[in-house]
Amino acid sequence: MLLLTKGVRMDTPVPHPLVYAVIEIRVPFAPRLSKGETAELLQEALAELPVLRAEKRQRLVPKDGNIQVEIEDGWRFLDLANSRSLVVTNTSIVYETTRYPGFETFLGEFIACLHLISEHARPAGYERLGLRYINEVWPTRPVQSFDDWKQWIAPELVTTLVRSEGEVHRNVDGDRPQLRDLEVHLQFSLADNCALTTRVATQTGLGVVGNDPLKRWVTPAAAGNFCVIDFDGFWPRIPDSIQPFDIEKISRQLKAVHNPVKGGFGWATTHEFRQSAKLKDNYV
Repeated sequence: MLLLTKGVRMDTPVPHPLVYAVIEIRVPFAPRLSKGETAELLQEALAELPVLRAEKRQRLVPKDGNIQVEIEDGWRFLDLANSRSLVVTNTSIVYETTRYPGFETFLGEFIACLHLISEHARPAGYERLGLRYINEVWPTRPVQSFDDWKQWIAPELVTTLVRSEGEVHRNVDGDRPQLRDLEVHLQFSLADNCALTTRVATQTGLGVVGNDPLKRWVTPAAAGNFCVIDFDGFWPRIPDSIQPFDIEKISRQLKAVHNPVKGGFGWATTHEFRQSAKLKDNYV
């Protein structure tokens, strides 16, 4: 059995597979967001995120038909446990956590940050928003064959893929081929020009989320097999015009891209897994 814990070994599996959640809004160039005086004002107002650090963040910029990486300066506001942070740069506002409190609370915390930012350095508008969840599903028993995964993740998906072993075997001499890993990408179009991308992939290691700059709430005691279930909901699906910085509209759009995630998580995991992990209804 693979055991997980916050820094030490335990005798029970981790109850919360969601290891990272983030909301990101991209805005037109707004130099006031990265000014030092703006950071000082926000630090005074963000009582629950009192630790201030200078931040350098990568930004992907289309140029001459290619994508270039640019580095822009900004500020990161952290809580004392290093489990939540707000990052502001000239072109983005990012709120992230490794200890997810449920969607309503998570969204409420982010909206409160937007109101404070609006008071001190309101952007002209926004051009993209996204909501991302990264889950790590760790099996509570050894995975001897790929078919074992259907105890924890989408049984119909696992069963379908396992059938490929027999098909491949028809044209292969020697030992029967065995399926070892999967990586599936699903893309869904949503209403109001929104979209949802879902990635399901089995991996081996210590997880896909590290301990910097935020610390994981739970840490694997040893490397092993796990499954990543990654949801990325966003607007716009098709390029759109810049929208006014309307916080109420931003809240509604984030709810719209969040709504299908709960159903997606239900499809991607088994009822038995969700029960054993004691996941509450507001888990995703």
